[in-house]
Amino acid sequence: MPFVLYRSLALVAVAAVAGGCLPRHDYTPPPQNGGFVEGQRHFLNADYQSAAESFQKFITRHPRSRAVAEVHYWIGVCRLKQKRYRSAELAFQRCLASRSAGALKLKAWAGIGDCHRLKNRFGPAAEVYDRVLRARSPQIERDLIMFNRGVCLLRKGDLAAGKKVLSRCVREHPAGPWASAARERLRLAGSFRVQTGSFARRESAKAQSRKLREKGFNPRVEVSGGKFNVRMGDLPAWRHALALAERLRSAGFDAVCLP
Repeated sequence: MPFVLYRSLALVAVAAVAGGCLPRHDYTPPPQNGGFVEGQRHFLNADYQSAAESFQKFITRHPRSRAVAEVHYWIGVCRLKQKRYRSAELAFQRCLASRSAGALKLKAWAGIGDCHRLKNRFGPAAEVYDRVLRARSPQIERDLIMFNRGVCLLRKGDLAAGKKVLSRCVREHPAGPWASAARERLRLAGSFRVQTGSFARRESAKAQSRKLREKGFNPRVEVSGGKFNVRMGDLPAWRHALALAERLRSAGFDAVCLP
C-alpha cells in the first residue's frame, strides 16, 4: 500500500478523534489484499462500523502480519468514534497483547485512558495518562495527553493537581494546539459549568439565552477566545454539572460540561 495513502489516514484521523491520540507510524505496513485498504476507505468516509469490520477481516486473513497490532489499534479508534467504549478498550488491549512496540504501545495505553475518561472514570484515566507521559516519548502528542490528564484530575476533585498539570501543559507546549484549551480550563478551575453554545456574534448568544430563560434556565454570556459562550452554573462537583447538562438536553439544547 502506498506510504502517502497510509499517512493520509493518520492525518485525517488526528482531526477526527476528539480528545483521542493516534499513532505516528514508524513503518509502512506490508501491502495486503482485502480488509486493510477497505477499512481505510470506510474510515475516511466516517463509516466506522464498516471500517472496524474490514479491519477485523484483515486480522482474520493475515493473523501473522506485523501490522496486526496496529490494526487492532484502528479498531479501537473506530469503537471510540461509535462511543462503544468497552469494545474500544478491548481492541486497545489486543493491540498491547499483539506485542505492539514503541509509540504505538503508548498510544494504545492512551486509548485506554480515553475509554476511562469518556465513561467518567476519571481516577483510572488520570493514572493511565500519567503512565504514558512518564515514558517521555517524542512520538506521542504529549500536550493532548497532559491536557486530558489535567482535566480528569479536576473532575475527580483534585483541584491542585489538575491545575498543576494544566499549567505544565501551557508552560511546556505554549504554541501547541491544546495550550489555549488548557488556559481556559485553568480559568474555570474551581467550579463546574455547562455550556450550551459558542458564537462569533454576541446577538446569537443573546438569542439562545432568551430561549433558555423561557425554559426556566438562568444562562449568562461569557467571552473567551474571541467567542461569546452561553454558560450556566458554578457547581461544586462534576456530577452536578452532568445533572444540569441532562436537564438541558431533555429541554432540547446541546450541553457540554466544563472544565
